[in-house]
Amino acid sequence: MFGLPALFTKGKLFACVTGKGDASRMPPGRAEELSQRPGFEPFRPGPGPPMSGWVQVNRQHAADYAADSELIETALADVAAAATGKPDQPSRPPRRRVKR
Repeated sequence: MFGLPALFTKGKLFACVTGKGDASRMPPGRAEELSQRPGFEPFRPGPGPPMSGWVQVNRQHAADYAADSELIETALADVAAAATGKPDQPSRPPRRRVKR
């Protein structure tokens, strides 16, 4: 998604890897709260305004992301709960064959 490596549940995006760190979709209000902490910022997948409900985490060392595993788990649980009742879907719909 956005041309970035991404994680999905039930066909819905909940996290992705950016050039500077990783980004996760958070429950309402949580992204804004986290954005105030050092190392966190609103997620902007490109130029323009940040995505509502998303937060980006920037760490100097890959090992430092282990401390943020709770964020990925929160994002997964929130998006999965919103998609409850929907069957698991592939991240991309299958191509349709056109009969001629």
